[in-house]
Amino acid sequence: MASRHSSPLALPKSLSLTLGFNELIEDFKAHFAAKLAT
Repeated sequence: MASRHSSPLALPKSLSLTLGFNELIEDFKAHFAAKLAT
């Protein structure tokens, strides 16, 4: 997967954590969808 990270240290820590969590969820959903598609 291509990394969408762009200088996370430039963001407030809480916002960085939230974005990271959302990215984990998106990656999980994409992985799960790929499993269902096979």
